[in-house]
Amino acid sequence: MSANEAKVAARKRARAALRSLEADRAVELSRLAAATFLELPEFEDADTVLAFLSMPGEIRTDALVDACLRRGKRVAVPRIEGEDIAFVVLDEDFGSWKSDGMGIPEPPASRAALSVDELGASRVLVAAPGLAFDRSGNRLGRGKGYYDRFLALSRRASASGGGSLFACGFCYSFQLVETLPADDRDMPVDALATDSGMIRIAAGRSRTPPLSPGNRT
Repeated sequence: MSANEAKVAARKRARAALRSLEADRAVELSRLAAATFLELPEFEDADTVLAFLSMPGEIRTDALVDACLRRGKRVAVPRIEGEDIAFVVLDEDFGSWKSDGMGIPEPPASRAALSVDELGASRVLVAAPGLAFDRSGNRLGRGKGYYDRFLALSRRASASGGGSLFACGFCYSFQLVETLPADDRDMPVDALATDSGMIRIAAGRSRTPPLSPGNRT
C-alpha cells in the first residue's frame, strides 16, 4: 500500500470514529482538551493563538476560543485564500460570520489577515486540527495541505523574524494512533492537547522543507 493509499484508509477510519461520538460527549471531551491546552507554558508566553472554528464532526473549539479571549490573548482563525490559509483576528462580531461550504464560520473578505512577517516576529501558539495524530507528532489532515504549507512557511518566518511558533495538535484522545504515514512535506506538531492530557513531542521533530506546490497531504 502506498503512502497516499494508507492516508486515505486512515482518514476513513478517523472519520468513522468521529461520527460515532455523541454530541454531549463531544462537548465534555472538548472542554477537557481545552483545559489541557491552557496548561501549556507556551500559552502564557504567546502573543497570538491561532485557533480554528470547528466544522461539524470536528472537536469543538468554542470553549478553547472563549478561554483564550477571556485571558486576553489575541486569537486568529483561518480563512482559505486560494491554495493556502491565512489567519484573521477575531472581533466581537465573529459569532455572526457566515459559514463556508464545509460549515465553518469564515472571516469576511473585508477583514485583513495577519501577515507572515507579523507572525514571524511574534510568539505564536497554534491549535492545529487534524483527523488523527501519532506520538511522533505526525498529523493527518483532510488532504489539502493547508496546515502543512502554513507551518512550513511560518516556521521559517519565525526563524528569520525573531519570533517563535509552537504547534499543538488539538484533538480527542481517541484520535491518537500508533503511527501515521508521513513524508518530508508533512509538518509535525510539537505537542498534543487531548481530553486525557498533554503529550510533548521530542525536540527536533519540527521540519521546514521548501514548500512544494504538489503538497496535498
